[in-house]
Amino acid sequence: MKKLIRRILASVLTVCTLLGMLPALAAEAPDPFALKGVESVTYTSGLHSLIVTDDATVKKVVAALVNSGAQKANINPNTPTGMSLLIKGEEWSYHYWTPASPDSDQKITELWVDGEGYRTKSDLRPVFTMLENQRKQVDPYGYFTWDQDQTCIGLLDNTARKATFVEVYERRTEILQLLQSIAPSKITAANQSALGKQRTGISEMRIQIDSNSYSYQLYEKGLSVTKYTLEGANVTEYFVCDASAIQKLADQMSKTYNEDTYKTSTWLAIINPARVKSLNVKFKEEKYQDNILSELYAQQMLDYLREIAVEEFLGTTTSVWKSPDAEFQLGFTSGVSYRIQLLSGKMRIYASDMKQVLEYTTREVSVDRLIDYAKQLIQNQKDGEYEPNPSTAKPVIYLYPEKETEVSVQLNFNGTLTSVYPENPKNTTSSCAWKVTAAPDGTLTDAQGRNYRYLFWEGVADVDWKQESGFFVKAEDAREFLEEKLTILGLNDIEQNDFITYWLPVLQENGESFVTFTGKQYTDAAKLTVTPKPDSVLRVQMLISKVDDTNRAEFEKLPEQKLTSFERKGFVLVEWGGTSGLNPQTVSRFGKS
Repeated sequence: MKKLIRRILASVLTVCTLLGMLPALAAEAPDPFALKGVESVTYTSGLHSLIVTDDATVKKVVAALVNSGAQKANINPNTPTGMSLLIKGEEWSYHYWTPASPDSDQKITELWVDGEGYRTKSDLRPVFTMLENQRKQVDPYGYFTWDQDQTCIGLLDNTARKATFVEVYERRTEILQLLQSIAPSKITAANQSALGKQRTGISEMRIQIDSNSYSYQLYEKGLSVTKYTLEGANVTEYFVCDASAIQKLADQMSKTYNEDTYKTSTWLAIINPARVKSLNVKFKEEKYQDNILSELYAQQMLDYLREIAVEEFLGTTTSVWKSPDAEFQLGFTSGVSYRIQLLSGKMRIYASDMKQVLEYTTREVSVDRLIDYAKQLIQNQKDGEYEPNPSTAKPVIYLYPEKETEVSVQLNFNGTLTSVYPENPKNTTSSCAWKVTAAPDGTLTDAQGRNYRYLFWEGVADVDWKQESGFFVKAEDAREFLEEKLTILGLNDIEQNDFITYWLPVLQENGESFVTFTGKQYTDAAKLTVTPKPDSVLRVQMLISKVDDTNRAEFEKLPEQKLTSFERKGFVLVEWGGTSGLNPQTVSRFGKS
């Protein structure tokens, strides 16, 4: 908690500093397509980034943008990011992104730059291809060019059994830039001696990205990399590297580690939250009764557990305490289990795949707040209060008049709109409007002649979703379930395709879900006024809860939902969206919709 407070204070100071700099920044920042004074270019594709500072490459990127003939344009903001550029000067930066994939031959003539759409006269594909090729040349193995905005970096001293997380953005940049400079060359395990001696002290780095984590163990002349998936560790790979670059990386790791006086246990730092399948909390005062946290609460608890502040490593023992003040029991997807015990200013950690138990002294304030937070989460779960808000996604509106018709659509939303497309300058935070010409085949055309398949919005609202009936859906049955139920509800093939391609991965990832198709709850939260008035309106909102041992019994009490079919006649309006991450008692609020 102390670290959290420190982060908050740092953020406040940063914001205040930036606010004080705004006039200077505004005065010095060049036009995004008339760039001067560029110091670095960061190219990102998926989970990987390449930080470029050499003059030749920077000049090529800048020249391509400056000579592109870019003009502001109405570009769809809701397309996924394929590749991006972060271009930095001394006190300014611009973020450029395109939905184009690095593996495609498609021309790149549309860019978003810090929220503004641009269309270029020249094809920017060559400059993106150049950067992707450089990234692959630097990192042919896929281990050394991570995107710093998507990584969590831990630095470990395995002798002292302590670790720290790299929280400062500039430090993460420095470490990842050094990692991409080591010039790795893969060798076999049989030739491991070519790496020299394994380094001691702050010599291991853990990088967590997506659902995987990677261990980097430094040697004199190289390093080893072990990938950890949801199932556990993969085979370790070995790389001979530029010795001077490895030394610089080791020096930077030590410097960053020593700058932070706040340390946690190595065994806690290496926890990958994506691999934790269960978390049970027990307190002595409650006679160690089980408090099994559901998925979202468990993830919040893990954020605190991983950063328990330790003072001194007392050594190893072979047993756990019989009567700790509190105990946190973790079960992992690999079958390994942890027991984290707290007692009178000390902590013991047991791992089922290790012979020894680690013991530390702890910071009293940190532990007290951890226990208070755990009790609050448990009470929130019992009361049906679910934090954070569940994510909901993508209400889209289709219009099918009997003949080409000018249509006005007004949305009044009980909450805050966060994104609308196409945009309207008269939109407010709680209402938006569209005016389009709709054709019988569903094609929508705005005043500028741009065509759309549907209207899109998302927002945040205080709505208590209720699942009073529904369906159990297993991952392997999800596609067939959606095709069957959406046909009953009345979605056509195109609408079903849009719906299924968006929501099928969610249902498959859950393993098993409880699904409800809600009506009035949704229409009361998001009211539509359409002129001329449609003859037939279908608005589908799917609520999704992941089923696990903590909530199965509650869902089994609910009846199967009965669906009614929809008949299309005259002017038809169809809308669909969804909300995932719900709990059976109440069911939370909008996240995005």
